[in-house]
Amino acid sequence: MSENDINKLLKEGKGSVGHTNIGIASIVLGIIGLIVMFVPLIGILAIPIAISAIILGYLARKRGDIYGTYGLILGVIVLVIVVIAILFTMYLYISFMAGA
Repeated sequence: MSENDINKLLKEGKGSVGHTNIGIASIVLGIIGLIVMFVPLIGILAIPIAISAIILGYLARKRGDIYGTYGLILGVIVLVIVVIAILFTMYLYISFMAGA
């Protein structure tokens, strides 16, 4: 489906033009990131997974796929939670070392 076809469908008010493989991959990566971030010692791997979900979600969203939006949101949620967890862990480590 060309970009002109997509634009025509969107102008006619038909909303989403279907689900692309990129959108589905974005959601899958977002869900995998949610699972991986809770696994001890490998939770840091959720960062590249989340970034991949964000990139694929953005690309799918440009094509009019609603799944791209869901994958983008999941990727952002995973990334924010992992960064907060890392910062909190660093704070606890520094506090513990200062008190020792």
